[in-house]
Amino acid sequence: MFVGALAYILIYPNFGQQLETIGDYGKKSLFEITNTTRTVWTVPIVGVGAIVLFLTRPKKTTV
Repeated sequence: MFVGALAYILIYPNFGQQLETIGDYGKKSLFEITNTTRTVWTVPIVGVGAIVLFLTRPKKTTV
């Protein structure tokens, strides 16, 4: 991990700022960028989260 952190520290000044500008849309939200409503993004995210929580819930053990 320390080697990766050192590499990041050494590389960031040269490449980091250029990489950050690639996906920078300012203060626009995801809904404004994709021209959709909040529902189109909110419902699937909440649905996937609910499914993950349901599948990873602790199982009841019978004694």
